[in-house]
Amino acid sequence: PSEAQESAAAPGPASEPGPTSEAGDTTEAGPAREPGPTAEADPATELVGEPAPEAPGTTDSAPHASTATTDAVARLFRTLVREDPAAAGRLVLGLLPAQRLVHARPVAYDLVLGPGACVQVTTGSERPTIVVAAARREVDAVQFRAEGDPAAIARLLIAGPLRARFGRGIARVHGDRGALGAIRDLVGRPTSLGDLVDAGVTLDPALALRIIAEQIGASATEPFSIAHRPGPESPPDAVLHAAPGRPPLVTDASLELPATTTIVCPPEALLAVLIGRSSPGASIRGEGRPLALVRRALERA
Repeated sequence: PSEAQESAAAPGPASEPGPTSEAGDTTEAGPAREPGPTAEADPATELVGEPAPEAPGTTDSAPHASTATTDAVARLFRTLVREDPAAAGRLVLGLLPAQRLVHARPVAYDLVLGPGACVQVTTGSERPTIVVAAARREVDAVQFRAEGDPAAIARLLIAGPLRARFGRGIARVHGDRGALGAIRDLVGRPTSLGDLVDAGVTLDPALALRIIAEQIGASATEPFSIAHRPGPESPPDAVLHAAPGRPPLVTDASLELPATTTIVCPPEALLAVLIGRSSPGASIRGEGRPLALVRRALERA
């Protein structure tokens, strides 16, 4: 992080829908075109290799799509600490806007990630204030300070008392260790993905898709893949692959094989789009059924 900023923004308003096509997708109004022969669209052929017209917003999205309370975040965090501690650390940082959601008591702490990079978190009766600053706060202004890179912060949150104090590769804590429960709640307390989005949580595409994969598990009834592109002409940066009876797999990209469904949106909007929220400028390519299957799974506890 390189500059101070607050990350308590609420989700933006939904964009105005345009005219609808026979397939039910909302499409942007464009300049008039010369009429030509028409054919009924075959959703099964509208894949990444042969993209369908882009549609702003999400397929069958609702401003307040319902998602069940889940421990998917906690399960994913434990897996990532073992397999990819740096990603586990990014998950912790991405969840910081939800601090008051999972821990109602006021708390103030600093995460010193490196020279010139300190994340200052303060919660009270309102949304948390999160500031990325060059320096840490004074000792009497915080309950604790944790010093270490994101991977070391993640390891700290699952370490026992002895390992937390003396283990290698674990962030060092100064101040009230009991207050660490606040940040542990971020990755340990069940919550709904909708509540996380409402709190202002944004995650990178791979993490957003991995949370979805953790939630749906092996419940897929048919094979499908959901890819994310940050822009219409950009290559995919993360793809979820699901198949019946198997845990879903998330890969960084899939340049060779087409995806069943592609979501084109800013990376920070992907989690909201996946759960069915409207997002200005987002568009869906390909089939809508995989997203419908995912959203139904997210509605189940």
